[in-house]
Amino acid sequence: MFGGANIWKILSGCCATDKRLQDKGINIASRCSLCLKNIEDDTHLFWICLFAANIWSWIHELFGFQWNPHIQNFETVTAHATTRSVAICNLWATAITNVLTEIWHHRNSCIFNNIPASSRRVKSKILANFFECSILMKSTMHIRSLPYLDQLKIGCDGCSRGNPGPNGAWVILRDHTGNTIGAMSAGLGICTNFVAELLAIILGLEWASDRGWSKIWVTSDSQTAIKCFASDRVPCLVGMPRPHNVK
Repeated sequence: MFGGANIWKILSGCCATDKRLQDKGINIASRCSLCLKNIEDDTHLFWICLFAANIWSWIHELFGFQWNPHIQNFETVTAHATTRSVAICNLWATAITNVLTEIWHHRNSCIFNNIPASSRRVKSKILANFFECSILMKSTMHIRSLPYLDQLKIGCDGCSRGNPGPNGAWVILRDHTGNTIGAMSAGLGICTNFVAELLAIILGLEWASDRGWSKIWVTSDSQTAIKCFASDRVPCLVGMPRPHNVK
């Protein structure tokens, strides 16, 4: 995971780049260890270097933002998310600090461990860091997966303590900007985990329908439950009322 101390050093201009060492009177030849072409200073290493530009272009595409390699710095990159939801803004800030930190770590590995530069390895590390973030646990890399303007996205999940056992369900509603417009949880009594997954989707659909939504995008970590609805083969749940607004 990326550390606060490293990003503070990068943004404060305290990293020991070749140019900074030269400015302090240390006589060294400078060459960027990532692109192997230009002298190494902060601007080149983190923003202009072809290696860094490749990483920035990739992360911008992942978020659906436009990357301009000619006008880039921390302020302009951060501003890309100003018109987005709070959730996207937070994720984007995390992405920026992640990219900067991994570029610095990779540069150090190239110099001190004699490891050749690999953008593929850096991207894999960035994705792994995202996966570890609690806010992305179940929605990793669904950053671009937002519903259409007139569509509602609902995330559903059922959980069980034992199978069968005491079960619960949760549902979260998001609009086209990614903003959360509602969330709920419910106890389901004793049932299997599969039934809990089905009931979570049914509860979410009923709740969204009761709020006036007709175009609804359902997400769930249970592919079996999703397939039941997609094929119109939802089993009749004994003792459970059939949904009245869900088709």
